[in-house]
Amino acid sequence: MIRSAETYAIFSAAVFVLGACAGAPPVPVASGAAVSDLVVRASGAGDWEVACSGVTQRGRSATAEMDGRGSDDHDVIVIRDAVSASCTYAAGDAPLTLTLPEAEAECPFDDVPEDICRVVFAANASGSFEFSPE
Repeated sequence: MIRSAETYAIFSAAVFVLGACAGAPPVPVASGAAVSDLVVRASGAGDWEVACSGVTQRGRSATAEMDGRGSDDHDVIVIRDAVSASCTYAAGDAPLTLTLPEAEAECPFDDVPEDICRVVFAANASGSFEFSPE
C-alpha cells in the first residue's frame, strides 16, 4: 500500500509539472495571416529597457526583453514568425536608438527614412509601438 501511494504521489507530481510546462493554449490565428520575424535592435547609454510580447504563426505567446546597463550598451530581441506584437521602451538618462531591420514588416515609427526603420528616442522617453507584418 505504501508503495502504491508513493507511486501515485510521483505520478501526480509529474502530471502537475508537465501541465505547468505546457503553458497557455494557442491563440487562434487566421489562415493566411501575414508573418514576419520581429527583430528589434537597441543601443544607448545608461539604463534603458525594451520589452515585447506577441503571437506567433502557431498561435503561441512569445515574450522577449532586453535592457542596457552601461556607457554604450547594445542588444537585440527576436520573435520568430510573429503575426503581431506590442513593445514598450523606456530610455534612461541618454537617448535610446531602436532599429527594426526586417524588410517584410511595416515600420511602426513616424518620420523615418524610407530605406531603414530607425528611431532615436530622447533621454527619459518612454512609450510603446505595435508590430504587424505587411
